[in-house]
Amino acid sequence: MQDSGILPDVPKKNRILIDWVSFTTRKHTVVDLVRLLGLENCPFETVSGSKGFRWRQYFNGISIHFNEPDFQGSAGEFIWLEMSGQGCRAFETYGTGDYETLFRLVRSDPKNIHMTRMDIAFDDMTGVFDIDEVCEETRLEHFVARTSRWQSIYSNGGNAAYFGSKQSNVFIRIYDKAAERGYDKEQVHWIRCELQLKDTNAYGFVAQLEHQSVNVLYLGVLKNYLSFRVPTEDSNKRRWPVQEWWERFLGDVNAVSVWSKPGVEYNLSACERYVMTQPVGSIKTLMRIHSEEGFLEMIRNAPAPKNPKYKRLISEVETRIKQSETDVDGWREIDSVEELEFLTDLREDYRTLHNAVVLKRETWHKEKENAERLARMIRNGFIIRDKGGGSG
Repeated sequence: MQDSGILPDVPKKNRILIDWVSFTTRKHTVVDLVRLLGLENCPFETVSGSKGFRWRQYFNGISIHFNEPDFQGSAGEFIWLEMSGQGCRAFETYGTGDYETLFRLVRSDPKNIHMTRMDIAFDDMTGVFDIDEVCEETRLEHFVARTSRWQSIYSNGGNAAYFGSKQSNVFIRIYDKAAERGYDKEQVHWIRCELQLKDTNAYGFVAQLEHQSVNVLYLGVLKNYLSFRVPTEDSNKRRWPVQEWWERFLGDVNAVSVWSKPGVEYNLSACERYVMTQPVGSIKTLMRIHSEEGFLEMIRNAPAPKNPKYKRLISEVETRIKQSETDVDGWREIDSVEELEFLTDLREDYRTLHNAVVLKRETWHKEKENAERLARMIRNGFIIRDKGGGSG
């Protein structure tokens, strides 16, 4: 199996993370919530709302739903903050990433601030789960759970096991995250065990976070709601012994010393992959119409991107290039041979591209100057063009 550390967007070790947060509030305006998240400098846009809300301010998986036309002023009856998994990563990267402050706010006034949903996930990167075995044991009902509803799903998009209903207050999902992302299972193992809590259960989890860690509470809820067992002749499933791999999973959760704030999974590889797959047809069309130099000139004159992830990426690459050129000791911080090779290639590619653009620009300007000089000479009579195409 290939090391997941050299694949883009893949965690390097097991982790616990918060993967959804949403609550409604009667006390805040949209502007208040943006400030609370620390996202004042991010380019929110106004789009249509959902679930009865007329509008929402949206940025990178973060939605703030509202009804009042002047969202700068009164909060109105309700405002709904919703951060999906992508939104949580954006909050961690571009905002404060301070979930504790959000949860203290919810605990401080449950009458006016209502917790609607919270997801907590454990990412298995080390082979704790065999998703095929999980689905088979689920299909055979070799488990005990505080729900009578379950599903064992087999698909080319990855297998999964569900416990409970998505509409209920507690829903557990174990699924193949690597397959969902389109990775070959021979390259990377990534199974996610996700706990989805709603309404009173979501608030109960947040309330207990005042005294317990995310890890401990996540483990406690799972132990209370689900357990895989080894079948015996005993008619009572609860007396069946616990599956070894389930025990190992619970031990791994307990061993994770702190829950993770992974931030946005965006790097140079992701940027290049997007450019070479999504807009590449449009880019090639514009280059044929305007020439390569004309297209580069359009890019240079375009407004600077507002999304902070691009500024962060540029800063990271520039810092690495400077370190590689001026600070020999900087190489000591490199984690692998692959990263060293990547940075070396990046530096050479950067220099090659820069030199090519400069040479192209100089050639273009020289050709333009020659054409203008020839035109002036024709106008001033130094060159006489006859109808046969000759000159004298």
